[in-house]
Order: sequence, then structure tokens, then C-alpha cells
Amino acid sequence: MSCLKIKSEINFNAARHLQMKYYYPSVVHCAYYSCVQLMRHILLFKIGLSDRQMEEERKESYPSLGVHQYLIKRLTIELIDCGIDWERFNEEVGELKRLRILSDYQERPVDRNKSQRSLHLSNSITNYLITNFIL
Repeated sequence: MSCLKIKSEINFNAARHLQMKYYYPSVVHCAYYSCVQLMRHILLFKIGLSDRQMEEERKESYPSLGVHQYLIKRLTIELIDCGIDWERFNEEVGELKRLRILSDYQERPVDRNKSQRSLHLSNSITNYLITNFIL
């Protein structure tokens, strides 16, 4: 198993643990990064792109995208090419990313409902990726 996949699982388990301790902003952060790490794992080990290839493609083809946006875009392209429902993936990742931005950067509280929603989204995204990329 790759280090990224292990880190993804650790971050999801950390998010669940933090939820029980009422550390709601940290739940969102860990839930989001669990998905980011799984996305990188898929691109590296299932799609077969190297770190260098991803970075070059991002800079050449998608220069306005940050790393996370690139990962989402690249996986969306893979889903479309395989004829898989990409809209659900995009919607859920988009919502989780907005929660992570709220949690990490905005001067607004993160309550139990938002942290619980981030756990649900992360779990759903993870299961979706595992099913569609046969992990």
C-alpha cells in the first residue's frame, strides 16, 4: 500500500477521533486532506502519472489551477473518459473544499453539523473513488 493511501486512511481516522473530542475545525481539515491524498494516490498508482508529469501538465495545461484544483480536474477527466458519473464527485469534492476553506481561513465558526457533514462527504468521496478506480 502506498504512503499516500495510508496517510489518507490515517487522516480520515483522525477526523473521526477529533469529532468525538469536539475539535470541529480540525475534523474538516483532516477529512479534506484524506481525500486529497487518495486522489494523488490514484493518479500516481492507478493512472500511472509521475509527480513530475502531474506538475508539468498542471503548469502547461492548467496554469491557473492550484495543486488541489488540478487533482480534482484531472480525476474528473479520468471519470469522464471512463463514462463514470463525474458530477457527483465534483459536487461532493467542491462542497468539502468549501468547508475546508471555511474551517482553515475564514473568521466563522465550524460547528458540529459542518464537521459531521465533512466526515460524511469524505467517506462518500472515498467510497466513490475506491469503487470507480477499484482500489
